[in-house]
Amino acid sequence: MISYILFFGSLFTIVALYVFIKIQRKNRLENAIREFEHNPDGVFTVVEKNASPSGGFEAFYRFVAANMHYPLKAKDAGVEGRIYMSFIVEKDGSLSDIYAVKGIGFGCDEEAVRVIESHDNYWTPAQIKGQAARQKLVIPIIFKLDKKN
Repeated sequence: MISYILFFGSLFTIVALYVFIKIQRKNRLENAIREFEHNPDGVFTVVEKNASPSGGFEAFYRFVAANMHYPLKAKDAGVEGRIYMSFIVEKDGSLSDIYAVKGIGFGCDEEAVRVIESHDNYWTPAQIKGQAARQKLVIPIIFKLDKKN
């Protein structure tokens, strides 16, 4: 009997959390739409349709992996980790304001900025009410040493 109570209590908690998140997302989107109507050149984090690189994120990360050069300082020090990169996808699909929000140092942050800046493929801009909008994205870039060397 207690296991049923625990199961249904947990299930209720999960459903309630899901509903809460959906309501919060809807409220944030409604606020973004109102803000877009007053300031269409603003930068948004919540949009109706997210910005995306041409070919999708899988192709973007393949580009990053193919063009990333592990900094020698980081290699020698055995530095690995995740860098969170922030940038704005402009209305024309270009990228601006590229920087590391949280880095790992040893030249890795600068290398991640360099690679994202060199990604000259077109991005599809975000959309609000069917119109292009500026969107701030934060994405992870992972530096991992090859254990064979």
